[in-house]
Amino acid sequence: MGQAKPMFLPMTPHAFILRAREGKNPFWMYLVGILLVFLANILGSLPYTLVASLRMAERPVPLSPEELTNPMALGLHPAIGLFLLLLSFAAGVLALWFMMRFLHERPFLSLVNIRDRFNLEKFGTAAGVWMALMAGFELVAYFMDPDNYTFTFEAWAFFPTLLVALIMVPIQTSMEELLFRGYLLQGLGLGTRRPWLALLLTSIGFGLLHGANPEVATFGPLILLYYIGFGLAMALVTLMDEGLELALGVHAANNVYGALFVTFPSSAMQTPALFTLSEYPVTLMTVVWVVATLIFIGFVAYRYQWQDWAKLWRPLAPASPAEEPLEE
Repeated sequence: MGQAKPMFLPMTPHAFILRAREGKNPFWMYLVGILLVFLANILGSLPYTLVASLRMAERPVPLSPEELTNPMALGLHPAIGLFLLLLSFAAGVLALWFMMRFLHERPFLSLVNIRDRFNLEKFGTAAGVWMALMAGFELVAYFMDPDNYTFTFEAWAFFPTLLVALIMVPIQTSMEELLFRGYLLQGLGLGTRRPWLALLLTSIGFGLLHGANPEVATFGPLILLYYIGFGLAMALVTLMDEGLELALGVHAANNVYGALFVTFPSSAMQTPALFTLSEYPVTLMTVVWVVATLIFIGFVAYRYQWQDWAKLWRPLAPASPAEEPLEE
């Protein structure tokens, strides 16, 4: 089975979405694809589930649901626990590769950009700029309330976790980006022919996916607006840049920062970060995130000379007058 060459140039309107036309796109195939990713995530979570079950059997007092996802509460080394927790996302990436190769029959990198060549410069720029923005605003937050920060560095826990996080966290974030801003954004964009609608639907789906996170139990359902907002920003960046590298860089940097530098008690990822917040200032951090996102979008829009913002609202032209939203 040969690999199709990209059919679109950077100036082609909606080039990233149109890459889906290089493969097969029946509606049922997307349903099967989502199911395969879901099943792969379940299979990938079995090692952690098995270890957690064995640890629970040794304890006279049952653990709370929050403690079950905290490797340290189970008595595991945090690096081992983090590795086991994130294996499910590695399985999800493999499922996506399988779907693209054998179901949709198009290149795996067609989920990433229009060139079949990963742009490391864009990924690195996005990760570096986002990390700098997070660190800068964190410094401001520290000076506003230094008592909220506790230095919790422990070498035996931090350095092994550092190695695992630098490998596994980008795999975790890449799976989410490939699924939502790659696979589903392209599929819904092709199916509805309306980029703005695909942007909105994938962002809502991304937010709902995080509904089981411990942050939601702590801060209430309104925190889902943060996840939806993050999805909107990453989808916008992906559509404007006609590629996923910027979103991949931001998401990886965002989660690596949370895993290694500053964490808080109800974080979905319990790790031995350098600093731990006594209390997560939701309002302040929401404002910080909005400002940082606007700065980032402004920076990359200028750097990469985004001009055609109207394409977000323009419908896709069908491949032929008879083309249906998703081919039967």
